[in-house]
Amino acid sequence: MFYKLFSNEVSRVINDFGGVVYKYVGDEVIGVFLIPETGWIPTFDNSIRCISYIKDVTNYVISPLAQDISLPKIQCRIGADYGEAKIVNIGVDAVHLSAEILGNVMNIAAKIRGKAEPGEITIGENYRQQLPVSYKLICNKIEPLIINEKEYDVFHIDFSKLSLK
Repeated sequence: MFYKLFSNEVSRVINDFGGVVYKYVGDEVIGVFLIPETGWIPTFDNSIRCISYIKDVTNYVISPLAQDISLPKIQCRIGADYGEAKIVNIGVDAVHLSAEILGNVMNIAAKIRGKAEPGEITIGENYRQQLPVSYKLICNKIEPLIINEKEYDVFHIDFSKLSLK
């Protein structure tokens, strides 16, 4: 029951902030934010606000509901990166078009998410570079990923350090 509540709520948040739910893998919800030809700034603003909101909804709504019925605290791990990918149609049935998103960014984002502890948000350097300065200031560098024998910087985002005063 709570898996469905969590996945439905996270999917709604992704859609509300202009993203698209790509697919569900186990208890993961994979969302993407496509960059329109009109500009990338609103997309990054929306994606970082989406990430923050997903964390808040999990911490302040879903987890307390679970604990009210004696389930353990629910925490999510979030990973994000930015890069080029290709959308490939791989099949059509009477109702749905099946597509895959191909590109190194999808694999890197999964590895970045793997560096997050429960309740943490991790992002890659390419994503961090696109963020407004106020968000860059709350990014804490952690152990990098090794990709093709090169280090790729990874960061935790600490929203508690963000002051909107």
